[in-house]
Amino acid sequence: MQKIVDKELDEMLRLGVVQKSSSPWSSPILMIPKKDGKYRFCVDYRKLNQVTKKDAYPLPYVSSTLDKLRDAKYLTSLDVKSAYWQIPVAPNSRQYTAFTVPNRGLFEFARLPFGLSNSPATWMRFIDRVLGPELEPNVFVYLSNSPATWMRFIDRVLGPELEPNVFVYLRTQIK
Repeated sequence: MQKIVDKELDEMLRLGVVQKSSSPWSSPILMIPKKDGKYRFCVDYRKLNQVTKKDAYPLPYVSSTLDKLRDAKYLTSLDVKSAYWQIPVAPNSRQYTAFTVPNRGLFEFARLPFGLSNSPATWMRFIDRVLGPELEPNVFVYLSNSPATWMRFIDRVLGPELEPNVFVYLRTQIK
């Protein structure tokens, strides 16, 4: 398992997602198995989350999203690769994201990590700013009866790097 941890850490260091730290804070890491047999590098932020002031920015309701899908003829599902890592962590807040890697030392996130209680709200706020209200109700799913209209929307959204394994392209049904 140490080799897997080292490989993940080295990649995050290479990408500038994490950096060495001298923080007085530290959370343990977890390696969570994924469906494909690989592991997800996670930090156990439960104790930090207990003392974190919660961000009340609204997340979408599933029922509202499903209502928007009701009359859709074409559907698209996009998954931004390492989505949270697109957002920098303020330098004065990085110390709180610190984590310990056995045999490697103390590190902290320079980009938004998975597992913080406010990461979903921060991501939602970012998406709302990037895509803008003029695209509502199409922030997550675009509904169109015309492939040409759908393609114009996709061209606008494809700026972020997409995870190719989870990109579902112009389908009439998504599982």
